[in-house]
Amino acid sequence: MRPGAARAGENHRRTHRHLPRGDRVMRIAMIGTRGVPARAGGAERVVHELTRELTARGHDVLVYCRKHYVTERGGTELGRAVFTPGLRGKHADAITHTATALLDVLRRDVDVVHLHSPGPALLSWIPAMAHLPLVLTIHAPDWRRDKWSPAARAILRAGLRCGLRCADVVTAVSRPLAEELSERFGREVVCVPNAVRPAGPPRPPEAIRQWGLNGDDYVLYVGRVEPEKRLDLLLDAARDGLEGGRKLVVAADLGDGSCF
Repeated sequence: MRPGAARAGENHRRTHRHLPRGDRVMRIAMIGTRGVPARAGGAERVVHELTRELTARGHDVLVYCRKHYVTERGGTELGRAVFTPGLRGKHADAITHTATALLDVLRRDVDVVHLHSPGPALLSWIPAMAHLPLVLTIHAPDWRRDKWSPAARAILRAGLRCGLRCADVVTAVSRPLAEELSERFGREVVCVPNAVRPAGPPRPPEAIRQWGLNGDDYVLYVGRVEPEKRLDLLLDAARDGLEGGRKLVVAADLGDGSCF
């Protein structure tokens, strides 16, 4: 990390690089997610909506994407997709793609790098060394997730520390997470909750009747299938019998199914 960078434990009273004024058009690079359009993943959905809104306001948004995730190109309202290489695999995908994305962004005239999640933040020193204004968003406490091995969780904690040292602005999507990080690292962490786009009208009854459901006879779970979500408790409750004889419907990407 370059001289003069803020250290964890300090109050982070100043930023070491000046962020652009909010009233001018900016070129913003989104790095650390799998890309847009969002198909699965909370961070991807956040970047999808954030890019849409920033583009609508006239900003030039570059979204770094992974080829295996983006199967169809989004419209111009989703910024400009930039594809860089990376290694496939549970542990190598995010960090290798982040590395090539950050090296690519150095040759582009960007105003802000917006990095997402603690894993990619392990390389936050790259834009910091280049004096690029850096925003880091922590979407979830990945370093506590059971799906990662102890070694992987240690790397995620290292990425978190690096990101908290190098970023000019750090945001978290929930107040408890923002307060935890602020107290732990002694610097400001801004709570920026995820916005919710208003849902449209419900789908016709035929959409659920094809599954043998009537509309008020089931309990619906929508979300990731990971150990910390404790879907097993809901499955146990369903085995014991849900109120009114309701059925349990799970709408989720099962991934590799290892959590079962």
